[in-house]
Amino acid sequence: MTDIMNNKFYEALYADIKSVLISARTTSVVAVNTAMVKAYWGVGKLIVDAQGGEHKAAYGENLLNELSVRLTAEFGKGFDASNLRRMRQFYLSFPICDTVCHKLSWSHIRHLIKVSSPQARAYYAEEAAKGCWSVRELERQIATQHYERLLSTHRDHEETRKLLKANQPVKPDKYDPMALIHDPFIPSRKY
Repeated sequence: MTDIMNNKFYEALYADIKSVLISARTTSVVAVNTAMVKAYWGVGKLIVDAQGGEHKAAYGENLLNELSVRLTAEFGKGFDASNLRRMRQFYLSFPICDTVCHKLSWSHIRHLIKVSSPQARAYYAEEAAKGCWSVRELERQIATQHYERLLSTHRDHEETRKLLKANQPVKPDKYDPMALIHDPFIPSRKY
């Protein structure tokens, strides 16, 4: 057995098998995440429909509590009333299921639904997916208002909006680093 373990052939075989297993695990995690996100979107849609739409949310508070008790008893934790409200908000924030980026986890989406501006929410969702942001990175970008700062760092706001809408990179010559410094001791410059 020792002779086999020192063999380059064995090491290459082991590396190939390890790669297949890691790939399979990654694929299964992505598939489970995608199914879970779609399911939560579907639950949110059903709740909104049952409550009569977006504007009649107050009517259904008791409905959420009752659903929470039954769903938790049958499916386990994760279906408390606050999580059902998040699923409802998820559907309201992303009313077309295909617009939900399936590269993002439920944890990402929980942060995204807190963003009130639809444009900012769409920007953060797309950037998080493209940049493979962790949940912590997404949370940091939202907390530091990355989208809003990006808009404010350009003299021509209309051009910036067009760039963001078209998902084109921002031109470095339009970047003003002073706009990122929010310190009362450093006066802002006007151009």
